[in-house]
Amino acid sequence: MGNYLTTQPDLVRRMVDEGHTVGNHTNTHPDMSRIADKASFEKELTDLEALYEQVTGQQMKKIYRPPQGKFSQSNLEMAQALGYKTVFWSLAYVDWYTDNQPTAEAAYAKMTKPGTKPGKPGTSTDTKKDDGKTVKSGQTGDAGIVLYAAMG
Repeated sequence: MGNYLTTQPDLVRRMVDEGHTVGNHTNTHPDMSRIADKASFEKELTDLEALYEQVTGQQMKKIYRPPQGKFSQSNLEMAQALGYKTVFWSLAYVDWYTDNQPTAEAAYAKMTKPGTKPGKPGTSTDTKKDDGKTVKSGQTGDAGIVLYAAMG
């Protein structure tokens, strides 16, 4: 979300520099299934795109993950019309519970355990109060994990 790009710009730049895919998770993290008009839907994605480009100097990849996995058929169609591929996840690393977190090594082990297949994205918003230490260089790409610009 926009807040994450504003509060953690160095971490986002690091993710990009390390080759992680950073996708669009909306600017304000609303329940997208409740947004039916094209202008409001588009604003959530394009406002984040603009902020991402301002922070990283690069265009955001056209990968979109709806907040909380909530969507409607019209959302999927609007995302596609904007050139986005909508993705979901095969497992979620529950990192938004900031007071109940494993070590970086345990987090990596969970995200790469047997049954986690390359190309099946996991989700990690990296909201831990560890300055992004769970996002280790060269590791997340091994499991096909996609990172999203999200709330810090």
